[in-house]
Amino acid sequence: HGFKPVAENKNLKLTLNQTKDFPKIIFSDKQRLLQIIKNILSNAFKFTTSGGIEINMQIPDAEFKFTNPELNAKNSCIISVTDTGVGIPKDKLNAIFEAFQQADGSISRNFGGTGLGLSISKELIRILGGEIQVESTENVGSVFSIIIPTDKNLVGEGHAKKETTTAVKVEEKIAEPLVKKQGPAEIKANKKTPKPKEIPLFIPDDRD
Repeated sequence: HGFKPVAENKNLKLTLNQTKDFPKIIFSDKQRLLQIIKNILSNAFKFTTSGGIEINMQIPDAEFKFTNPELNAKNSCIISVTDTGVGIPKDKLNAIFEAFQQADGSISRNFGGTGLGLSISKELIRILGGEIQVESTENVGSVFSIIIPTDKNLVGEGHAKKETTTAVKVEEKIAEPLVKKQGPAEIKANKKTPKPKEIPLFIPDDRD
């Protein structure tokens, strides 16, 4: 509900829909997953001035087309964010995931920002074994779909090691500015504490 005040301030309708078959437990890295969702939601609110934002949590249907060959309708779920914002031209859909790219220079002037959030989100979801897809129509709105694996064998650092280490290095650079400056005592203590290779994360179901 952290975005509820933003919706109220911009006079936008914020709705959340969750299907009954959506997983009760998701195995993932909570911090990274929440960062992805927050990045997508932040963009939706930034580029939407009227109408609303809709969040849908569901299972993909049999016709859903995945870009990750390891994902399918039986081992994944979707959290999608639909907005009624400015939309994105079809020839710019791929470019928006590149660092410092936005659909149009005028968008940056009118709304601010560099578009780095989407680039980060794409890297993070890849580390988590998932993917992000987008559909958009100019002056109508956009739908960003975050596809998350429900098979814990496809999630986390252990799965990421099968690929290149580039994503891990990028992710470390991303996280660096978010960490507060530490004193000598904190640094010494941290060196003694081994970092876990994989963080099993349980997102409990809070449905009644």
